Amino acid sequence: MKCVVFTSFQASYDLITPAQKILQQDDWTAELTPYSDCDCVSLIYIFLPEGYLALLNSEREVPFANLAREKTMRHLLSKAAATAGVADRIQIVGIDELIPTMSHLQDIAAAKDVPLSLLLLGEGRSLYYDSPKMIEAMIRLARGSPSADLPDELLLRFDEDVKVNPAGIQALLDFHNTLPDDSRSKESYHFFSGNYRLHEPTDLINDYAVRTHHFALPDPGKSGRYVLKEGQPNHDLAQQWVDSLADIGANPHNQVISGAGTHISLRSIQTLPPFANVGTLIVWIDDHLKRLLHEALHHLEPPPAQSGQPDDISHRCCEPAKFEQDRYPYPQGIRTKDMNSARRQYLPRLVRGCVMDVLTWDRKSGGPGPYAQAIQRVLAGGGRPSTQDLRQQVESPARDHLNKIIDAWGQGCYEGYPVYDFATSDLPPQIDRYIEEVTDDLDRYLGLVKMWPLCVQLCDFLESKEHPWLFRAA
Repeated sequence: MKCVVFTSFQASYDLITPAQKILQQDDWTAELTPYSDCDCVSLIYIFLPEGYLALLNSEREVPFANLAREKTMRHLLSKAAATAGVADRIQIVGIDELIPTMSHLQDIAAAKDVPLSLLLLGEGRSLYYDSPKMIEAMIRLARGSPSADLPDELLLRFDEDVKVNPAGIQALLDFHNTLPDDSRSKESYHFFSGNYRLHEPTDLINDYAVRTHHFALPDPGKSGRYVLKEGQPNHDLAQQWVDSLADIGANPHNQVISGAGTHISLRSIQTLPPFANVGTLIVWIDDHLKRLLHEALHHLEPPPAQSGQPDDISHRCCEPAKFEQDRYPYPQGIRTKDMNSARRQYLPRLVRGCVMDVLTWDRKSGGPGPYAQAIQRVLAGGGRPSTQDLRQQVESPARDHLNKIIDAWGQGCYEGYPVYDFATSDLPPQIDRYIEEVTDDLDRYLGLVKMWPLCVQLCDFLESKEHPWLFRAA
């Protein structure tokens, strides 16, 4: 069995001057070069979102600038792939490839009187964490359909900034092959990934999906600068905080990680779409929370009833599949604005993820939460709850969980760090807003779930003659 990779690339520069183009090509060459040693990877899909986003947003902006930018990116990426020695394995996915597929999807959306952008983008305008995964889902569905007539393959998702390696990818292949026969077929549910725990001792900045740079210490010699002692934050306190997340969200030691070689089986993606249309940024939405929803729906081994969180499920994370994620050193060190960004942007995203977690899996009863129950009714052909009914169902557990987060992060040991300031000053007066945001996002996703069977059927009817990039031989 060979591996097919899906990733998404975005440009780091304006791509106007020759120098900017050279820098971008060099960056992409460095990111693609590790694949040259991965003989088991036979095809690499690289999604370029600029044109896709521009056309879906065409009612609000003129798309030509972004379409021209995508053309430049495509040229630079092709040259980078050639330099990296992987040109024959790269399949760029840009607007040229997507127009035929999107036209069919638009027909479906129009028949249901829904703007296509409201199905594919956050609030119909933004490309959030899970929005690019819609393209990945189409690839999984089309390549997995019986009419595709392709050999069995393991489709893995990697983030652009993750350095792959042959041993890690082989470990994922071996992990898949050791699943019971009935658990690794196209008709079964499976959903797993590798991890970032590459270092010994633990590197708290780079070894977890959750971010910990906000536990950096003030630099006594430089105003507005923060330091990582030997490359690490306040180690004991940061480790305590990371470990405590298992009680309010994902278990950092045993969670699916979106960019670390995530594999989602055909049956899993046929049943549930990506959370492509949510309107806020929610941490874990494309990995832990999606897997947890399958668990709550009993598609995968459900969490043990006696514990609030499924800490002992073995088929979430492949321990030997380790990949390098390099967040540090920050280009200009850790600055005040990085610490403020943690408080104003990252921690709110993390809180939304924690709220969605408890609405998916009820930690008190050890069973499906109110949102998983609503999804189950929709999947069974039942009615979609009104926004008001959904809010009534989720408000109490969400409020209780937010207060639990305030208590956990407001402990005196965290005083002086963004976590403490956020929990004691920012979050308490905004509880209602967080509940409303998450409820609106979950309501949007219910609409996408309702329409998803039509999208799945569409991918079954796509033909290689019109969509050759989808069915390219690996």
